[in-house]
Parts: sequence; structure tokens; C-alpha cells
Amino acid sequence: MGKVKRIVIVGPAYPLRGGISHFNESFCGSLTAKGVQAEIVSFYLQYPALKVVGLVDNAVPHERRPFDRSFSNWFFRHCDAFVALSRRVADDLERFAPGKRVHVHPHPIYDIFGDPVPREVACKELGLDPADRHVLFFGFVRKYKGLDLLIQAFADERIRKLGIKLISAGEFYDDRGPYLKLVEKHGLGDVVSFHDKYIPTEQVRQYFCSARIVAQPYRDATQSGVTQIAYQFGRPMLVTDVGGLAEIVPDGKAGFVTAPEPQAIADALVRFFEEDLEASFAEAAEEGKHLFSWDHFTEDFLTFADEIHG
Repeated sequence: MGKVKRIVIVGPAYPLRGGISHFNESFCGSLTAKGVQAEIVSFYLQYPALKVVGLVDNAVPHERRPFDRSFSNWFFRHCDAFVALSRRVADDLERFAPGKRVHVHPHPIYDIFGDPVPREVACKELGLDPADRHVLFFGFVRKYKGLDLLIQAFADERIRKLGIKLISAGEFYDDRGPYLKLVEKHGLGDVVSFHDKYIPTEQVRQYFCSARIVAQPYRDATQSGVTQIAYQFGRPMLVTDVGGLAEIVPDGKAGFVTAPEPQAIADALVRFFEEDLEASFAEAAEEGKHLFSWDHFTEDFLTFADEIHG
């Protein structure tokens, strides 16, 4: 093992919910498996000053609030170096913390949701018809994630003729009203369904395994854990060309990368289903997921930490 023997991860963990909490728990487990003494401290660190490596999902929040920049700058000043999960985040860090080392490694796969199950089994457990062709939007519903763009794409007559259905699985952090009005406006009540709740860990694989393709029509992004869950379950993906999403999904191989607008999203979905690309995209996702293993991420992180440690 290298020079680094002990790592403290400062950030949210169980019982706090969400992708970053899952990330920290998986990372801590992977470090422990490498023989590193690792622990998670949520928000308060009761230790003397250490050298500090900032693991940064987003340098700037997607939804801006007062004092965001001040708090971020305070954090950046107290870090010696950074690991960024996408090139987009690294670019932000190089502006906000000039002169400090920034290392880029893509977001690893979430491997805490169990093994894939057959689509028929997944659909049955969710009360879905396995004969239907489902597109999955997964995670908290927020403006920047573009669910409204995806709903508008489903109003395309070509998609109506293909009989595709959309499932939004995740709690609304926005007002539901505008989304429901879009569904009503375009007559999509029998096409779009909202599973407006926090999806517990034990149900995540059912949603991904029941889907033909996972859609992330984001207006803004750095990277996303949803993409990595899709890789874990070998699911094709549709992402928009914002932030670091296009770095993770090779266009035309494991999925499509489109502009963040309804027409482009509809075009990609129509091509996916008309050309019957699910099997080839799923195969590419399975082949590519080793690039995002926790083992690979942890080895790379420890190597960088050793370099910073001197």
C-alpha cells in the first residue's frame, strides 16, 4: 500500500439521503477494501489540521443561492488539491482556485443497488406491463434536470405512434403543477406516469431493469450518478450535451448525446426505437462499465493522495 494510511471523508452519509450520500458510503467501503483506515464524518471534523484533498462533485451549485460563491471560496481556500469528477468541474476549480492541483477522474458506478433482474420480474414488482416500452427519468425532479423538455418530446407524433411510455421516478423538488399541465396540454395522461416519492435502495434496480433507455434531458450538469447507475445495470442512455455528461456516454454506442431541446430529444428516441438499438447499446454499456469501477477510482485517488502527501 502507498503512503496514505488513513482517510476521513467529510460529507453526507446515512441516514441522509441522495446520490452524494451513496457515493460517500461506496467510496468509504472501497477504501476499506484497499486496507486504508477510512471513515465518514458528516459536516463536523474534530481533528487537527491535515492536508486536505477536496473531492468535488460540483464547484458551483446548479441552482444558485445567495452566498454560494462565498461558501465555495471558503472551502477551496482550505483545500490543498482537488479531485474533480468531470472536466467541467475541473475547469471551474481552475478558475476559482488558481494554482492548486486538480486531478480528474470520472464518477464511478454505483454498485450498492444489487444485481440486474429480468425485465419481466422488474416490471411485475413495479406493477408495470413488460410489453410496454418504458423510458426512465430517475431522481429528484428539479428545473435544471429538464423533465419538462422530455415531456414535450413525448408530444411528438412519431413517439405517440411508437407507443412509448415515460416513467418519472423520484420526488418533486419543483412545483408539480407545471409538469402536470404539460401532460394535460399534450394529452399524455396515459403515457406519462409520476412515481413521486424517494426511491429506496432496494427498488432502484427494478426501475432501471424495467426501462428500455434511461433519459437525462438536463439543462445543466457536471456529471450524474444516474448515468453510472445505468451503466451498472447495462442500460442504454440518452443524455444532453451539457457539462460532463457527454464525457461519460459515447454518442451512438452506449447511448445518444443530444441538444437540450424537445425536438432533438424526440429525434433520438425515435431513432433508438425505430432502429431497435437497445441490444447493441446495452452491450456497449456492459463493456464500458469497467472504466468506472470503484477499484479503479480508489487506486487512482490513492495515487494522487500519495503525490500530494509528498
